[in-house]
Amino acid sequence: MSERPSPYLKVAAVAGGYAASLAIAVLAVVINVAETNGPVAQASSGMYAFGDLVLFVAVFGLCSLVPTALGLFYLRRHRYFWIVIGVLGIGLVLSIAAVLLFVLAVTGT
Repeated sequence: MSERPSPYLKVAAVAGGYAASLAIAVLAVVINVAETNGPVAQASSGMYAFGDLVLFVAVFGLCSLVPTALGLFYLRRHRYFWIVIGVLGIGLVLSIAAVLLFVLAVTGT
């Protein structure tokens, strides 16, 4: 019979996954900056900075899917967590619908 991992080990695994995702994203940006350093990058530094931001968010978002899935897997048996997430999700959808209805009413379309 296998033992379940302790809650501390679960939290450490998820946090370590996010730390690894952060490190990979930072490394991707550092490599990109090193490869695109030159007079063109200096002349358009704002656009290159935004490109670096987009690259960071994309790489971090992709890499953080694994620790997010792991964390949700560990929380699968916690009924109250899923109830709270469900209520927050319904609240988010209703808030977005309210904003869209307000915008449609203001613009008159």
